[in-house]
Amino acid sequence: PLGENVTYLNYPMYFEGQNIFAFQNNEEKKAINNESIKNFFEALGEEKNYPLVFHCTQGKDRTGALAYALEALLGMKKEDIYHDYLFTNFSRLGSSMVTVDNISANARIGGSIEAMEGDTYQEKAFNFLLTFDISEETLNNIIAIMLK
Repeated sequence: PLGENVTYLNYPMYFEGQNIFAFQNNEEKKAINNESIKNFFEALGEEKNYPLVFHCTQGKDRTGALAYALEALLGMKKEDIYHDYLFTNFSRLGSSMVTVDNISANARIGGSIEAMEGDTYQEKAFNFLLTFDISEETLNNIIAIMLK
C-alpha cells in the first residue's frame, strides 16, 4: 500500500505480558523472539534499509523495547531513554501503564541491559545485544549510520 519502492520486513515477536528479551513462557517462542531481534538489528546495520520505520500493534511493548535497546546502543542518557519509553503509555489501550521502576527492574528491558558487563550503559547495551548473536560489526554499523 505504500508503493513499489517500500521494502516490508516482517519480524514477528511474542509479548504476552513478558519481557520480549527474556521471554520465559515458552522456549520455542523465546527462540522466535531472539531470531526476530537479531534480524531487526541486522536490518538496522545495513544502510540500504534507510529510511526505516518499525512498529508493532500498539507500539509499546515490542517496539518500545527495541527502541529502548537501540537508544541505549546509541549512547543516549538513561534518563532520556526512560522518558522516551514512558511515552508508550499513550498507546496503552487498556493495558497497564509502565513506570520508571518497571523499566529498570529485571522484569523489564532496563534490567536486562543493566545486568551486563560494561563501564557505560552504552557498553552494557552493546554487550547485551551481542547475546542475540548480532555481530560487533553490525552493531558498529548501526552506531555509525544513525550517528552520522
